[in-house]
Amino acid sequence: MRHQQRLQHQCPYCYRSLYWLEWNSRPGFCSRCHQWLGKTEYTTEILDKEEEVWQAFVVKNLEELLVAAPTFASPPPRENIARGMKLCIDAVTGGNAKAFADKLCYSASVPGEWRRGNALPQLDLLFRLCYCLQVPLLKFLTGEVVLDEPVSLIPLPEHQSVRKKYRPFDFARVQGLLEAALQQSPPKTMRQVALEIGYDPGDLSKYFPDLCRAISVRYKRRKLEA
Repeated sequence: MRHQQRLQHQCPYCYRSLYWLEWNSRPGFCSRCHQWLGKTEYTTEILDKEEEVWQAFVVKNLEELLVAAPTFASPPPRENIARGMKLCIDAVTGGNAKAFADKLCYSASVPGEWRRGNALPQLDLLFRLCYCLQVPLLKFLTGEVVLDEPVSLIPLPEHQSVRKKYRPFDFARVQGLLEAALQQSPPKTMRQVALEIGYDPGDLSKYFPDLCRAISVRYKRRKLEA
């Protein structure tokens, strides 16, 4: 029986985030601590159907982008991003960038900055838009966005439905919540704990690497024993 597992977004050694297509990426290695990722002593989470669909979309579109990249004479111009964003915002929320941000779990200023050409999108955030509207990533980057009528949004999977929170980091409160999570039964994944606390997993591992590592190890050991 075939099982598919989650693409990992966090190194099991240094517990820092793994981003798609980092400039210093080496296949099979963490771009931060340079450890080999091909084998660890712990198992990973089995995908549910919603997550499997998301991961398949990401892999397919990254493959298409990598295949097409050698044919680009230059990086996709900002005008393509701005034009595509305007089209999507107009179609989904009648031009209301703030409402569009709410629907895709972006920070409030993100869609407006992309639409004006003032910023280039992060790939992980751009994937949210492409997935929800079923727009091929390559088409978006080359300025060939076409939306079906009527426009409908596919819901984001749970782990993509959290807006990164830019606010003062409450160290004492977060530490207490992480310590409590370490005692929970049954144990939860670090991603699940982060969702409950309401902070980005990367921020938690940055400030509390030992606690985050202990939570992940406890969950994975429990999976091995089950």
